[in-house]
Amino acid sequence: MAKSLFDEIGWERASDLMCEATRQAIAEAHAHGLPVTAQVDGVLSRIFPDGHVEPVQPAPEIAKKKTLAA
Repeated sequence: MAKSLFDEIGWERASDLMCEATRQAIAEAHAHGLPVTAQVDGVLSRIFPDGHVEPVQPAPEIAKKKTLAA
């Protein structure tokens, strides 16, 4: 069986590459004035380019109900 990319380059290197790609994606979104969504201290939040953080509000109950499409 062929080795996975993680096995080829090592888990530490793969993790470093993923972290750097994430940092670049966040910087690009912020450069375009867009917030990003991530967990901050265990709370799903939007992080804005100016640095302020807003928790994401839970969906209203009606949006959580099962529908025929779900």
